[in-house]
Amino acid sequence: MFWFVDEAHELVSNYTPEFLATARSSRVASVLISQNKPNYLAAMGGEAGRPRVDAFLGNTGTKIFYANGDPETNRWASDTISEAIQTRANWHGSGEAGQGRGGGSEAPGHKVLASEFTALKKGGPQTGFMTDCIVYQTGASFAANGGEPWMRTTFRQQIPGVTIPERGADKR
Repeated sequence: MFWFVDEAHELVSNYTPEFLATARSSRVASVLISQNKPNYLAAMGGEAGRPRVDAFLGNTGTKIFYANGDPETNRWASDTISEAIQTRANWHGSGEAGQGRGGGSEAPGHKVLASEFTALKKGGPQTGFMTDCIVYQTGASFAANGGEPWMRTTFRQQIPGVTIPERGADKR
């Protein structure tokens, strides 16, 4: 069975987390699309419904993030992808004969910053119908991204013969 829902925030209910928790074992493929996390919060009771929204989103193993201007959604996406220990170097110099000081530190930092979701290509003619997204999948290991469970990718919105006519095809 395949459950495909665009504007999914219009269809979710308080039972949705339980449904998704058992759907996979019943071979139900669920594809739920919404613009942002606050849409789900509004549909499931606002702040009082936040635990249900978190449970619902936690039961989705594959998440595809597109260009988004909502700060809460972008922080959640960044947190979902996770953090890593990052090395940072610094150097302070002066004009005196090349003298300066340098150093470095290690600290946790997000693998994908929340701000990166605001800069993904949205598609359409202005980008040659190319769309960027970041795919995250629980337990995945994408070889194209060093074995990480996430990767940035680009795809064409138009598919010859499907969304646009093939060359030489009848244009009725």
